[in-house]
Amino acid sequence: MSDVIAIGKIVAAHAIKGEVVIHPYNPETTNEFLFNDAIDKQGKAYQIRITGHKKHQLIASIKHITTRNEAEQLRGVELYTKREVLPVLEGDEFYHVDLVGMKALCLDHTHYGTVAAIYNYGAGDILEIALISGKTELFSFVKEVVPEINRKEGYIIVTPPLILNEREEKPL
Repeated sequence: MSDVIAIGKIVAAHAIKGEVVIHPYNPETTNEFLFNDAIDKQGKAYQIRITGHKKHQLIASIKHITTRNEAEQLRGVELYTKREVLPVLEGDEFYHVDLVGMKALCLDHTHYGTVAAIYNYGAGDILEIALISGKTELFSFVKEVVPEINRKEGYIIVTPPLILNEREEKPL
């Protein structure tokens, strides 16, 4: 398991005094205190103070960032926090980062691939599986497609789509 968890991304500058817009990865449960001492991928610390909200995003000031130009330089910076400050998860809850690297098995427990990444572009989570063939496939991360997650044994069950096989067999 990773020592740090991605909590959001700086997506834009806001106004002229160096504020930024942050897209939190989990707007329903992300507490503002998580951003107080956020770090980037290289470990650089950012002292962030949330100053407002804009739809599902946060407006924030960052210590030592005082101009719009400085704020624009931060666009695209992914923000992390230490796992130890996050709430302890219970039952079937998990952090996405904990699934990356897990084996992906079919319903009959044959090896299908490995969880490569989890994305969310606004319409729900998408699971990227690196297949054993070397290709990748994207799955909607819903219970019907991923009916089981076994964190203890390090695998997930996926139901691969049959549409491609059916198209190959049936003439149009």
